[in-house]
Amino acid sequence: MNQSYIKTLEKLNKKNLKGKSGLGTIDLATEWIKWLSYEPEHETAKIKKIYAKKTEELTIDELHTLITYKERKEMLELIKKYQAATCNEEEYLKVFNYINKDINEIAVEKLTKEELKQAKTEMLNIDKKSKDELKTMKENYNDLSMVDAYILHVGLDLAFIQKLGGVNKKI
Repeated sequence: MNQSYIKTLEKLNKKNLKGKSGLGTIDLATEWIKWLSYEPEHETAKIKKIYAKKTEELTIDELHTLITYKERKEMLELIKKYQAATCNEEEYLKVFNYINKDINEIAVEKLTKEELKQAKTEMLNIDKKSKDELKTMKENYNDLSMVDAYILHVGLDLAFIQKLGGVNKKI
């Protein structure tokens, strides 16, 4: 694969990431690094339990869990390389394809039921948050709790959808 193709993908990716909602977006690499780095207790306990077993004792679900865990660890390292602009073409394409997935799936998987309930309660009132509050959350993204990071993610998506609604009215 040639460098001009990679440069074109990078430009398209950056163009698609900017101005999504009028509030902007969170850099996808930063968001993925936060979620892939987060290892809640329930996930750590599950992985330790799997590692304690002999390979032939593992169920299909446990194998799937282990594969997903290892894939995420690998992607975390590749995304860090991507963010530092040190990955090769093959790594770049892996990262490009991975970070353009919907992050909601991993967020819902990693948050506990209580955290999801808390997030849902706060999301019901997200329209009461000012744009300034959301911008402040965005500026302090790395310091946010995982619940607040999820709420911000959803809030920016909702702002984007509202912006599209305004665009559709103009059309």
